[in-house]
Amino acid sequence: MTQIFNNGGEILNTATDGAGSGLTVNVLIRWNSDFAWAAEWSIVNEGDGYKTGDTISFGRPSGLPNAAIFPNGAMFNVTAIELPDLLSDEETIEDGDTFILKGNLNQYDAVADYVQFPDMETKSHQDGPEHEIVYVNEQTDPGYGKALYPELAIGGIRINSAKEWTNFTQLSAYFKKGIKVDDLINGGDKKASNNFVEIANALLTDSTLGAGELIGSNAVGDLSKAAKFCEKNNFTWDGIISNKINLRNFLHEHGTYNLLDFTVIGGKFNLIPAVPHDTEYKIQNNKKIEVSALFTDGNIKDLQVSFLSPEERQLFKANVLYREEKENGFSETRSLIIRLIDTQGGSSTDPLETYDLSGFCTSREQARIYAQYILKLRKEIDHGLSFKTAPQYVVNLIPGDYFRLVSEATHVQRYDNGVVTKEGQVISKDIITDTNANIYYWEVGTSVEKVKEANGVNFVTGAGLPKGVLFTLKNAVTSNRVYKVETISYSEDGLIEVSGSHAPLTSTGSLAILEGWDGTPPFKHFEEVL
Repeated sequence: MTQIFNNGGEILNTATDGAGSGLTVNVLIRWNSDFAWAAEWSIVNEGDGYKTGDTISFGRPSGLPNAAIFPNGAMFNVTAIELPDLLSDEETIEDGDTFILKGNLNQYDAVADYVQFPDMETKSHQDGPEHEIVYVNEQTDPGYGKALYPELAIGGIRINSAKEWTNFTQLSAYFKKGIKVDDLINGGDKKASNNFVEIANALLTDSTLGAGELIGSNAVGDLSKAAKFCEKNNFTWDGIISNKINLRNFLHEHGTYNLLDFTVIGGKFNLIPAVPHDTEYKIQNNKKIEVSALFTDGNIKDLQVSFLSPEERQLFKANVLYREEKENGFSETRSLIIRLIDTQGGSSTDPLETYDLSGFCTSREQARIYAQYILKLRKEIDHGLSFKTAPQYVVNLIPGDYFRLVSEATHVQRYDNGVVTKEGQVISKDIITDTNANIYYWEVGTSVEKVKEANGVNFVTGAGLPKGVLFTLKNAVTSNRVYKVETISYSEDGLIEVSGSHAPLTSTGSLAILEGWDGTPPFKHFEEVL
C-alpha cells in the first residue's frame, strides 16, 4: 500500500552561497509498508536574490509517521534562473533589491570577461576599452643592496599620507648631482659633473646618453685642458638636456658661454680656450700674445677680406640672465646689465641685447665675464679674412693660434674714412686720432677728377683739415695685423686655406678684447646698469 504525504514546506535553512529569501516549495512524499519512500518537489514561490550555484537546504517536514521516512531533509543546488521576457532598453524588472537589465543575462559574472549568450547579452568593453592603464609603479626586490636600473636616471619622492595632499598636478625636484661622466681633470672613476667640457665629452663619446655610436672617442681630441680651464675660472654648467639637439650647434653655442672655441683639429672635435691663460689655466687678460706664424704677400694668394656690417658692430648694453640657486628650494632668475663706459664708446642710450643663460648658469661672476667678453668682441672685432698658402707654412698651426699678416693690400682700413662738416666736425665710424695723417678728399658736388690730397692733417686739433668734404686716409704703409686662426682646410688646388678673425692688440701686445677687465681705474672699461 502506498501512502502519500502532501504539505507545503518552507525553506528551513538559507542558501550557503547566497542571500536569497522567500523560496517556498510543495513536497509530495510517497511510501509503502516497508517505509521505502520517494519525494517530488514543485516551486510555489521563486523568492528573490538567488544565483546559479547557490546551495539550498530543506529540513524534514513535520507530520510524517515514521523517522525512516525522509529522515534528513534535502539539499539542492540552483542550476538555472529563469528570466522573464526581454524588455525594452528603457525598462527594468524590479523585484525587491534586484534589477535585471536587458542584455545582461549574466549579471553576476564579474570575473569571466566573455560572452555566454552572444545573441542576447553585450559586454561593456565590446564597443571600446572599459579601462585604461595610465601609470605603472614598479617595485623590485633585488635581494641585495640597491635596486638596479641600468642606463636610467632615477629620482624618487616619499610622502606620508595626509589630508593635505589632494593631488600632484605639479611637482618640482632639486637634484644635487647628475649623470656620472668621465673625469677629464683627475682621471679615475666616473663622477657627476657640472663641468661643461666633461659633459660635452660624454655627449660626443657615450653611446647611451650621447652620440658615441656615430662619433666615439676616436673622433674627439684631448679635452682635458679645456676642462681644467673651466674648473680654474669657476665656469659651470648646471642645466638639463630634455629634448633632441643639434650636437655641433649646441657645443658651439654653449662653448662660447664658457669662453671656449669649438673646432676641428686633425679631424677630431675639440674645445679650446678662446682667451689667454697662465699655466694653471687661469684667464690672463694682460698676457702678451704668442704669434705662431707669419704670412706675407710672398707666401699667400687669393686674399679675401670680409667686414662686419655697421649693424653688426653696433655697441649695446648686455643683459645677461642667470639663475640664483636655493638648495631644496625654488631658484630665481636674475638679471645683470653691463655696458661699456662712455670713454670706451658706450652710451646709456645703447640698445639692450638679452642673453639668457638661466638654464645652466648659476654664477653671477660667470654672467659678468661673459657680458664683458661679448661687449669687447663687438667693439674690437671688425673683420675677418681668408687666403691660400702652401702646406709648409702652416706646420703646427692649429685653430686658436695667432698669426701675423703683413701685406701691402691696405683695404682692411675700411672705416678710416668719413665726413668733415662745414663747421669742421669730423664724423666717422671710429674715432680717428692721427695727428699727421695724409688724406684724399672730395668736395661735395665736384667731379671725381677733382679729388685732392692733403698731407700732415691733425685730426685732434683740426689743423690742415679741409671742411665740407668726404675723406679717406691714404694707406702709405703696409698692413701689419694679428689674426686668430678659425679654420684650416685643404682647398681643391691642393693648397691650404686659412681663415682668421682680426685680433687687435694693445700697446703691450695683449688682446684688446681683454683690456679693462681688471675693473679698477684706469683699467675700468665697464659699468653695471642698475
